[in-house]
Amino acid sequence: MGRKLARPQSEGINYFSLDVDMNSDDRIAYIESKYGFIAFGLIVRLLMRIYRDGYYMMWDEREQFLFSRRVNVDIESTLNIVNECINEGIFNKALYEQYGILTSHGIQCRYLKACERRKNIVIASEYNLITTEDSVKLDNVTFKSINVDNNKVNANIELTKTPQIKVKVN
Repeated sequence: MGRKLARPQSEGINYFSLDVDMNSDDRIAYIESKYGFIAFGLIVRLLMRIYRDGYYMMWDEREQFLFSRRVNVDIESTLNIVNECINEGIFNKALYEQYGILTSHGIQCRYLKACERRKNIVIASEYNLITTEDSVKLDNVTFKSINVDNNKVNANIELTKTPQIKVKVN
């Protein structure tokens, strides 16, 4: 019998809490009143996508078009709604402008609470919005820098060097 290999642990979570009074949040209500109920659904789908992979998602042009297609909302509406979410503070504006990601303090707190039982959680220090005053367990969290030279880099991608070939010249 062969050995069973442990499945690699996903960085994402299988479920997340959705506040029953989320639609009472003035920011959500404003966006929904401006763009209709589709905005609420799109925001929830964004949260699903973020938590599936962890605590943030890249929001570059490619991801915008793919996401828009997957949720069957035209690209213009998708971009308008997401921009409104950024302007209203649902997603952190500074991290979006600097790194092109969608995340927030609340998303990160809910993510860490959902992952409390994991032995080690890695958070990109550049994306971190958690403070010591937050009521989340941090003893199993490692903050790791992913952006030494200030370029936009996805934390989930490991860059490897291309092997050099040495040629002997006579």
